[in-house]
Amino acid sequence: DRDDADARQGHAVMRLVRGELRKAPSPPGVSGPLEALLDGRAQSGEDAPGESVFMADGTSGWLQLDLGSAVSITKINTYSWHQSLKVADNRVRAVQQFVLYGFAGDAPPAITEERVSAGWVPIARVNSDKSFHIIEGMDRPAQQACSISSTRGTLGRYRFLLWRVQPSRSPITHKLNNTFYGELDVYAQP
Repeated sequence: DRDDADARQGHAVMRLVRGELRKAPSPPGVSGPLEALLDGRAQSGEDAPGESVFMADGTSGWLQLDLGSAVSITKINTYSWHQSLKVADNRVRAVQQFVLYGFAGDAPPAITEERVSAGWVPIARVNSDKSFHIIEGMDRPAQQACSISSTRGTLGRYRFLLWRVQPSRSPITHKLNNTFYGELDVYAQP
């Protein structure tokens, strides 16, 4: 809860700029508010939709974080958690699959449903299933974290960060399921 994107710092704002959060009350439930990503706390349990942020079924989305001013970013962490022992492919909603972009200016460039406009700088492409070499569903960790950093000390100087979050295909039902993200941390040089 001491990173630059934490709500207690008073300057970071998260927006959903494309896509829709899940609103259906049937399982897996209704997504929590975007503020859950910046509250300094991860989910309190293995299946906590109200404390998680996730997109509508089968859709991708674009989450944009405004840090208030351009800062030199040293590390970005993302956290996800989902496990329901009642469902055979219980961990697919823990998979982190996203592309992360940055922009330093005061007015971020446009994005469309499928791509970003010139000006956004690609920072990272993450697919935790590939990183963990997942073969069977039970090989997949129910709690996952991703830490993005650079050997040069900083990832760059940015005011805006943009995550294009993607759903993951269930190997059992073949449906696209969205990740239960619990927290995003952004660390910057003082």
